[in-house]
Amino acid sequence: MAERELTILGKMEAELPHYSRQERKIAMQVIQNPNAIEKMNIKDLAKITGVGSATITRFVRKIGCADFASFKLQLAIEENAKNQVAHQSPTLNNVSEVYVDVLQSTWNELDPEEIEKVVDLIKRARRIYTYGLGSSGYSALEMGQRLTRMGLAAFATVDSHMMFINAEVINETDLLLVLSSSGETDELNEAVALAKQQGVPTVAIVGDQESHLAKMVTVSIQAKNSSVVNNQRFVNSQFSAMFVLDILTTELLKDDRYNQRMNKTIQLVLNRKYK
Repeated sequence: MAERELTILGKMEAELPHYSRQERKIAMQVIQNPNAIEKMNIKDLAKITGVGSATITRFVRKIGCADFASFKLQLAIEENAKNQVAHQSPTLNNVSEVYVDVLQSTWNELDPEEIEKVVDLIKRARRIYTYGLGSSGYSALEMGQRLTRMGLAAFATVDSHMMFINAEVINETDLLLVLSSSGETDELNEAVALAKQQGVPTVAIVGDQESHLAKMVTVSIQAKNSSVVNNQRFVNSQFSAMFVLDILTTELLKDDRYNQRMNKTIQLVLNRKYK
């Protein structure tokens, strides 16, 4: 198979561990916001990244561009080409179709007011507990880590015994966020029912709005259960749930307090990772 030439973004991602701290600031901004970079001048990028214009000029030359204008042009060309790529592989197309189907179905069922309610509950909670068993446990762990990095008191629980213990000691000042593809996992639902007896507000991200779990929580958000997609060989049960978690995270990060805390933890990790 012929080796593909790396794009600008590909080069930056590949070389990121070897960049200086100033160069990493530039690279991360470009990688995360390529479309926004196309509308900036060099002073705009310098202000956002906190580095000098001369540093940016040296950086774009390092990755093979004559100047910042050439860099932006090449970036725009590559982004446009990326959007026009059509694969001939049936496998690539089939898997992509599954993702589009799951994403679109979840999007169609989302209610902005319900999302806003969940964000408000998270902000007001003294502590947030995220529950999930099996594959949903990975999503619960991910959300717990995100909330912690925003400075919130979050605790992910993926063991049913600990769920019962936590549900017994939490109260109405806390929040329970539960993830379940089916909404019919007995141990999980029993733990949620116990928490409700303590007056705890409860949120479910669940694949079936008619499930037992969906009907007993304070707020229920549907994330399509991908096991019902007509493709027996490809089932990613967490794709739609992670889409919902990404939306909640994005909404929370509109708050400057959480955004600043998250940025601090990102810089802390990057500085230790790429010393």
